[in-house]
Amino acid sequence: LPHTETIGTSLDEVFHLVYEDSREPFDVLDFHRRMPKVASHVGFDGLLISRKGNTLSVEAKITSIEDGKGRVHGMVLIFRDVTQQRLAVRESKRQANRAEALLQVASQLNSQLELKTVLNTICRVTNQTLDAGGTAVVLRGNERETFRNKAASGQDPDFESFEGTALELPKD
Repeated sequence: LPHTETIGTSLDEVFHLVYEDSREPFDVLDFHRRMPKVASHVGFDGLLISRKGNTLSVEAKITSIEDGKGRVHGMVLIFRDVTQQRLAVRESKRQANRAEALLQVASQLNSQLELKTVLNTICRVTNQTLDAGGTAVVLRGNERETFRNKAASGQDPDFESFEGTALELPKD
């Protein structure tokens, strides 16, 4: 509203302010009246709604205008646009929730995966990364000189048939 139209108009007609969570109207004058006498200024968060219905997240501060005897003669109402900060906080929380969800999924997947599946994936990725014709994961068995092919992957389909094959080191 132009300043000429605001003279004599109630504050809630000039500034449509609501609580951010409930969207209930916020009565600035009532809030100011209930301010503790020791506090010369207080603040609150809310939404400022334009005549067109656009909302703006604001931090508001109310400061009393007092005379030398402490009598209140008015107030100063200051709004600060915090829309971008609120959006950044929401985005940060969304990213944190997303990261937490990914960690939970990874943990669940890791607990459900079989060793064979993990080792076969390692073989496939190694083949692609090193441009290898085939890769095998060979693990040492309980006997010292025995090794067992636990996973294999390669360009030749017969390469995978070596899975489970035991290999023994020659004894001196």
